Amino acid sequence: MKKILLTAVSAFALTTTAYANSSTSSVTQSSTNNQAYVDQVAAQTGGSSTINQTGASNYAKLTQADDATGATPVQTSNIQQTGASNSAIVSQTLETSFNYPPSTKNASTVIQSGNTNATTVTQKDDGQNSYVEQASNGNVATVTQGVANSGDSTYENSSSVYQGGNGSHEATVSQTGYRNGSSIYQIGSNQLADVNQSGDNNTAGVVQDGADNQSFIDQNGGGNQAYTTQGGVKGSISTITQIGFSNSASVVQTDDGDGNNPPLNRSTITQSGNRNSAAVNQNAQTLIIPNVSTIAQSGNNSAASVTQKDDWQFSDIQQSASNSSATVVQGVAQSGGSDTSYGNTSTITQSGSTQLAYVEQINRSSYSDIDQSGSLNSATVLQSGFSGNSDIDQTGSDNDALVNQYGTNNDAVTYQSGNLNASTILQGGANNYANVSQTTNGNVSFVDQTGTGNIAYVAQ
Repeated sequence: MKKILLTAVSAFALTTTAYANSSTSSVTQSSTNNQAYVDQVAAQTGGSSTINQTGASNYAKLTQADDATGATPVQTSNIQQTGASNSAIVSQTLETSFNYPPSTKNASTVIQSGNTNATTVTQKDDGQNSYVEQASNGNVATVTQGVANSGDSTYENSSSVYQGGNGSHEATVSQTGYRNGSSIYQIGSNQLADVNQSGDNNTAGVVQDGADNQSFIDQNGGGNQAYTTQGGVKGSISTITQIGFSNSASVVQTDDGDGNNPPLNRSTITQSGNRNSAAVNQNAQTLIIPNVSTIAQSGNNSAASVTQKDDWQFSDIQQSASNSSATVVQGVAQSGGSDTSYGNTSTITQSGSTQLAYVEQINRSSYSDIDQSGSLNSATVLQSGFSGNSDIDQTGSDNDALVNQYGTNNDAVTYQSGNLNASTILQGGANNYANVSQTTNGNVSFVDQTGTGNIAYVAQ
């Protein structure tokens, strides 16, 4: 058994090359109290490793093993540590490799130029590729690719992790399906990113350049795409869960730093259906209470979009049927210390198929609820006034409802259980109330209230 333990002494570099079963190992250490361990005894076909440590008190451990399939070298590892007190542990166990191009070797690269960084890379099965670079201090990266004895079902995953900034980042990547891709880029302070890909052919990307952001991506289905971009000053939280197939999810979060306790934005996307799309854009400003967005898509071929500006916005979209669209716009961008469009709430529930819902809330303290359980319905709510309330319930088919509230403290209720109905409610003024109920077919209703304290009831 050939193991290499090299401890460098100050003021000179030591380089050693050893061969075992066509394996090669190169270790270079140029400062003090470094440790390097290389074990390639179980590398039957052969592996290649390079360890270069120019700082002090670094630790590197590499283990390579294979089942004698594939072409030499079937595994490569490169560890570069130029800071102090860094730790890198790489374990590569290749199974069921193929000789034909493209190469299905396992490959790992670790570059740590800061201090007290820690990296752990574990690669099993074949065709795995991992790259970790940590340019600041106190970062932790853990990458796990493939599953042992899986019958060649967890191959060709790719992961890249870069962590800079003020350090103390943590990145965790687990890829136990096949042909998944993950990229994590963190440049601010105290970021946390977690990517779990147990499905197949999924893509995940995380970019965090602010402070104290957290991103969680879990892909258990196949062919999904998830992207999170977080900036700002204080930090946000994003959670994306994809259990279905061919879904796409995108989250963009930023803040102006006026709040005291992050997270200032919170987004949760759950996609258990297929071929759905979800997009969330949150920009918290002048905030007291965070912006919150929740999207759940258990149906198929639906789309959801949420845009939140200013602060204290709440949006919930539930799509359990298919071929529906929901859009929510809350708040407007603030400048010069203004705070004019906070505290809005929107809930959209689409349990029927082929629904369309649009909500726009650009003033303060408005509430909108849309419930669509029929089919081919359309609902639009425009709230540019203050403290408006709108409730739309569509259980029939081919109905259209519009509510436009540009006054103050107005209430509107629309109920459509029939088919081919149309309802329009316009409310300026203040303290007006309108209630429209359409339970038969082919009706048209138009209500326009511009005064104060008016009440309108329509039943068709």
